Amino acid sequence: FHNAAFNALAYGRKRWLILPPGDSLYSAEPVMEYLQGDDYARRVADHSDGAASTVPRPIPPLEFVQEAGDLVYIPMGWSHSTVNIEA
Repeated sequence: FHNAAFNALAYGRKRWLILPPGDSLYSAEPVMEYLQGDDYARRVADHSDGAASTVPRPIPPLEFVQEAGDLVYIPMGWSHSTVNIEA
């Protein structure tokens, strides 16, 4: 857990996955294992049908790709993971 942060990328490309404070995940599991695991698949599948539900479901991470020269702001309390796509 840390304060808000700005993250600049000098070169390459980076995939980001972020979650707001109420849905944040904090884990020592490597991000590639998480992306290939059941929890990630369940989070994405639970929201892919667009159907409303009265049962709270964990939201899928917000995902985007940061390009060289981009500056990303991560607010305080948001969990995040990154995967280098291109170095």
